[in-house]
Amino acid sequence: MMRLWIMRHGEAGSAHSDAERPLTAAGEAQARQSGRWLASQLSPAEPLVVIHSPLRRARQSAVQVMETLTQCGNATTEPQLLESERLTPESSASELIEWLTLQQWRGSWLLVSHMPLVATLTEQLQEGGRHQGSSFATAQIVGLDADVWASGCASYAASFTPART
Repeated sequence: MMRLWIMRHGEAGSAHSDAERPLTAAGEAQARQSGRWLASQLSPAEPLVVIHSPLRRARQSAVQVMETLTQCGNATTEPQLLESERLTPESSASELIEWLTLQQWRGSWLLVSHMPLVATLTEQLQEGGRHQGSSFATAQIVGLDADVWASGCASYAASFTPART
């Protein structure tokens, strides 16, 4: 059984370009809350791969989560941090699922991305695309379990929505 965590970035401010929108102080706090919750869900010996969108707010959220995991003393190995163009707001959930099926899984993975991708991906993995993806709150995490990553093959494991600050 494999575990995939899907997270929307924390609250973001404004900038001249969408790609450069930074986290607000509240968004940083949300990402840290999600990191503390995720630390309680992970086994200390379990490797974690964190993959984020190239957009600034997703990268900052991923870093906040990783730093929090380290501070919580949960990670016996340093989480691996990667960036992927497959996680932009415009990315295709179907193409991302195809990519996930080709990966060599070890431990858990955390994908840090954006609406509408996080909602569409979660819905397609669980329901196979039968319903419109619901919304994700900022810094919300949903965990899914599956033996294979394909449409309709995942089951809900856990979720967390940070308090608004």
